[in-house]
Amino acid sequence: MKVPDTRQSIPDFVLQLRQKLPQWAHTDWLEQTGSTNADLFELARQYRTPEHWPRLLGSNHQTQGKGRAGRPWLDRSGETLMFSCGFMLNMPTRLLAGVAPALGIATCEALRPLAGHDIGRLSMKWPNDIMIDDSKLAGILVESRIMGNGIFLVVGMGLNLAGASDLSAELNRDVSDWSSLDGAVAERSRLVAQVAQSWQQCLALHSLAPLQHLRESFELFDYLRNRQVNVLQGDQIQLTGTASGLAEDGSLLVRLADGTMESVRVGDISVRKV
Repeated sequence: MKVPDTRQSIPDFVLQLRQKLPQWAHTDWLEQTGSTNADLFELARQYRTPEHWPRLLGSNHQTQGKGRAGRPWLDRSGETLMFSCGFMLNMPTRLLAGVAPALGIATCEALRPLAGHDIGRLSMKWPNDIMIDDSKLAGILVESRIMGNGIFLVVGMGLNLAGASDLSAELNRDVSDWSSLDGAVAERSRLVAQVAQSWQQCLALHSLAPLQHLRESFELFDYLRNRQVNVLQGDQIQLTGTASGLAEDGSLLVRLADGTMESVRVGDISVRKV
């Protein structure tokens, strides 16, 4: 596959994004920033009403990017697609628990039509890591705050465009990249816009019918299904069992050796080698 061209000028790239997202309140892209998630939270302090949202903000390089559990996100110049979207929502706080897997499913739904001949290699590892085969392609970070009578929610994603072999060596674990997919779409603005639109649609549906609209899709994309897994808190194994799908609240169902079912709401999931 042709590697997405990151040499395109930022003004041209922003113009393409705005043409693809005409209903969005604002779309911008920076050469460098600390964290696009943090930048959107700062903007939310200035623009607190729904007409100023949704907004998309991306950056070619982030110096303080992070993943789940506060882990630093390592990006390599020109080889990572990093952006965040901010949404002002009228949603009960009880629904926030299922937002992370819902957005992971929505990301898979957005990327699969762009994955060329390798559409079947894309999947989602609960709660929202995007995988190619057995290696991580993209990570998603969902953060939220109560603002007035609503919820301000930011979704950030880092997707490896290229350089997986070097990054794997640097991280000491296997990762994948978009360029490894045969016939995948190489236009960066199309990738970003497709995912952003899918997130927006997902959140609108989630407010009305939490997870019901995505349960079938989760079964299609579920990387962990029927695999033997360990649930970790830090370096400690909390439980071991068989991944068995998605619960109604968005937690991961794990069947233990005695047949009982546990709902996992937090923690890292590692696949056991058998």
